[in-house]
Amino acid sequence: MKKISRNLWLKLAAFIVCSVMAAGLVVTTLVAVYTNNYESTAQLRDEIHANIAGAYSRQMVYNYESGDDNAFSQMTNDTNLQAAVVKSNETSEDKVDVKSDAAKVYSSVDKISNPDYIFSYKAENLKWNRLSNLWDAMSGSYEESDAASSDMNSERISSIMYSKTNGLFYLCLNDGTAYVIPKVRVMTGSNDNSSLGLYKVVEKTDENGNKYFAYEEMFTGQPLDISGFAEWKNVKCYDEKGNHIKCGMNLEDKDNSGFESDGSYYDYDEDVYYDRYEIIKVVEQVNESYELLPDTFKISDNGIVYYPYTSTEDKPGYYYVYAKLPEQLQEKGDYFNQADSVLDIMEFTETHLSVLFVVFILGFVITAGYLLTVAGKREDSEEIKLRLYDRLPYGVMLGVTMLADFMVFPAGFLLIKQLPVVALICLAATMVSLEAILSTYVRIRAHEFWKHTLCYYVVRFFLKPVKKLCRMVFAPIRYGFAWIERNVPLFLISMLAFGFICLLELIGFGIGSIGFIFIIKLIELALLIAFIMQYDRIRCAAKAIANGDFSQPVDTSRLMLFFRKHGEDLNNVSNGIEAAVSEKMKSERFRTELITNVSHDIKTPLTSIINYVDLLQKEDIDNEKVREYLDVLDRQSSRLKKLIQDLLEASKASTGSINVELEELDAAVMLSQVAGEYKEKFEKNNLDLIIKNDVTPVMIQADGRHLWRVFDNLMNNINKYAQPGTRVYIDIIPKDSGAIITFKNVSATPLNISSDELKERFVRGDSSRNTEGSGLGLSIAESLMKLMNGTLELTVDGDLFKVTLEF
Repeated sequence: MKKISRNLWLKLAAFIVCSVMAAGLVVTTLVAVYTNNYESTAQLRDEIHANIAGAYSRQMVYNYESGDDNAFSQMTNDTNLQAAVVKSNETSEDKVDVKSDAAKVYSSVDKISNPDYIFSYKAENLKWNRLSNLWDAMSGSYEESDAASSDMNSERISSIMYSKTNGLFYLCLNDGTAYVIPKVRVMTGSNDNSSLGLYKVVEKTDENGNKYFAYEEMFTGQPLDISGFAEWKNVKCYDEKGNHIKCGMNLEDKDNSGFESDGSYYDYDEDVYYDRYEIIKVVEQVNESYELLPDTFKISDNGIVYYPYTSTEDKPGYYYVYAKLPEQLQEKGDYFNQADSVLDIMEFTETHLSVLFVVFILGFVITAGYLLTVAGKREDSEEIKLRLYDRLPYGVMLGVTMLADFMVFPAGFLLIKQLPVVALICLAATMVSLEAILSTYVRIRAHEFWKHTLCYYVVRFFLKPVKKLCRMVFAPIRYGFAWIERNVPLFLISMLAFGFICLLELIGFGIGSIGFIFIIKLIELALLIAFIMQYDRIRCAAKAIANGDFSQPVDTSRLMLFFRKHGEDLNNVSNGIEAAVSEKMKSERFRTELITNVSHDIKTPLTSIINYVDLLQKEDIDNEKVREYLDVLDRQSSRLKKLIQDLLEASKASTGSINVELEELDAAVMLSQVAGEYKEKFEKNNLDLIIKNDVTPVMIQADGRHLWRVFDNLMNNINKYAQPGTRVYIDIIPKDSGAIITFKNVSATPLNISSDELKERFVRGDSSRNTEGSGLGLSIAESLMKLMNGTLELTVDGDLFKVTLEF
């Protein structure tokens, strides 16, 4: 029963049901809170219908303006909207003659009395508009009654310019017209307290009787001095009514800017906002216009100028839509029907609010209790085990959960009319939250809550460096105490000497005698120099011993205190090392002589045996048994002869008793020659030899005779011990002044031995010793490589046998 209760599919089903219950509870709460803002669901339905009607009205007017003559009829036929459309130049709906057939553009019925909604749209302000979904229509984002709020025309300010020719400031509009700005305030700083003066345009007459404009200070009548423009930091422009004129400019024109009230506009891309900056462009001449900015112009804060129309004919056309909905909506599948479906759900939720709350709460409590009971448990175990999600840093998981939860209520109020979207958002948020609760519960029950937190990772990350720092700080202190413990007499002597010197210095300061203190310092200097000289003598002796020079012992007769003891210890070490080296050399010589003498003594009778066996083999002997015995004698005597030769060569190579003549030779050529000699042997053992060499020649410094022996020993090893039917790889890789040659093969027998042991004398890879060989080949090859200033490295990896030669 317990196993069934912890079934994965059952837990998944419970998780989904619990999430649905929680999401339903949240959605029900949102609907209850939202509908509480309205007196009834009917009021909410009327508002949404009005929004959809406005969206449809604007859409069909835009389509008609875009050239679709059937825009009105198509819209009213496809939707429940009934509408009459009137076009007029009047800016007020009260002045529109609805009954005039001339003004009427379209009507879906003969007569619309008491319309439900009236929408007005300015024809020239209609922008691209497409109803793409129900939710925008319900929210009223397309319902923009922008008609007839004023009788003013409008034009955007393109720039503010200063003309060097006549010294006037101009307001330039997008339609190309320019007007002289009536008032200018010039300041040296960024606030009004630093103002130099407020200048106003006055009309003057020159000596020829021509009228022109110029700026004069309003209070003193002083003319505006343009010679100081280069030093002025701030200029503000005003109309006759004192309204501040603001204008922005594109950054492409910044090189033409003369004055700015805020120099930080260079930090921004694209267009500079109108309500932040006043950029004045300095040009040679604006135009010949001397028309003053009319006082009938109204300038807004966003850089737009409003001015009256000159005639009724200049006024733009306005569309007035008189819309009405039938008492009973027809099933046309329009946004009205779709919105009613959502509203019906909301109305049902509001009506059965108490029942839904009880169902959702009970369902959530039951499923959540079950999930907490089986959280972290597997079907076959009672042990609490963490999943991959439970091992995420707790701070990250908590942050994601809080973000999901914080999105629920704002999204719910913004998208309450998009009920399915709200439900999905709530479901996703509740799933994330429920998973976070279960993960927290599992971490606590498994006693691993702290282990999977960001704080734990941070502490663990910084703990090692802190430990290392502590070791660096306290290691010298520990070493100091350990040194004191080991050298108590020396420490006491040092402290007594230091105390005695300090006492003498205090006496000198006490009696005020500089000469006494100077004598003390001279004594300290002499002792310091003496200690340094004795230390240097011991240091030189230690360095000589390290370099192998034991011929010059330390003269301890002139050393004092602990330096003498240290010198005697070094002499004892030197004598001991010299004796050990001498004994080792003697042993090596004895071993070499022994091997040579024994080999010579064995070699003489062995030669006789080999010769007599050869003579017997040449005789005509009919007895087959005798012939077999002779073959065994011949084979074993030859093997013994080879062993003696290898033993002598190994002894000479290890002691350096072989002459080495290094010369430059081609390793690739020599290797190919050795490989040629072993070609038939490899074919007999079914070994496939592959030599990789991309660059030829490969020149190295080596002794040709010894290098041949190294290659021969390695190839002979491969031929004896390689697994038949396998490949043998030889790689030649040139380097700066030498080469790296690698031999790789698969062993026929398991290599249960280390690479260092294989290189020792008389050690063979064939532990049963069924094959021929003395176990000296690798040892001889390594010794010869050292004599040629090279290295031999042996690697054993399972059955893979690899030898690397480096020159």
